[in-house]
Amino acid sequence: MTATGQNFTIYQGDNKEVRVTTYEEDLVTILDISNCILNWVFYKRYPENIVLTKTTSSGITLTDPTNGIFKMLLLPEDTENLLGEYNHECEITDLSNNVSTILVGKVTVYKSKA
Repeated sequence: MTATGQNFTIYQGDNKEVRVTTYEEDLVTILDISNCILNWVFYKRYPENIVLTKTTSSGITLTDPTNGIFKMLLLPEDTENLLGEYNHECEITDLSNNVSTILVGKVTVYKSKA
């Protein structure tokens, strides 16, 4: 089952570490993500436009995979030209090539005053 409502905010050009714990479909049992591939996208819905992608090979780190924990690191250059409301979602591909969306939510990028 997909964890919904995984919303967060960021200011343009800031660093942000987004930590995530993944769960099985029951949303109680920890999902072991060892040897899995994660793909996270940050996008505008209308018109549909992906503005940022992070993967396990670039920007996502499995920090404690047996306990389902990973982090996504947003760098200043990732958001310096963004402003407003976006959506985000993360998919996981397991060793059997099963693909599941594990989280979705909204991101609000605020204008930096500095």
